[in-house]
Amino acid sequence: MDNRTWFEKKDFLVLRITQHTNISNPHVEKTLLIEDTAVVKHFVEVIEAIPPNGDMMISFGPGAEHIELSFEDGTYAEKINFYQKKIKTPSTGFNSVKSKEEQELYREIEALLKTVSR
Repeated sequence: MDNRTWFEKKDFLVLRITQHTNISNPHVEKTLLIEDTAVVKHFVEVIEAIPPNGDMMISFGPGAEHIELSFEDGTYAEKINFYQKKIKTPSTGFNSVKSKEEQELYREIEALLKTVSR
């Protein structure tokens, strides 16, 4: 199995969290821009603690939830996606067992999105 990493770079300036209607409808329901670099760094660190080599593939129906995290530095962006509350790993698979870091990350994202009215 490849030893993949989550990020090519790590010094991001912002994190853009986008909640789409679902995987078959890319309409944006909510967007949140986080510009506090300490918070952005925290999210990078939590993601890096999640195993990057997913051990299973999953098929989702057209109504599956989709949340995108875009880590940006002004000229470059790296995207991390959640589908049905599960993080898609760099290996393009999913982890069959949700780590406490993955659970924590999703809870934090969900809480932040609840603060956005639309």
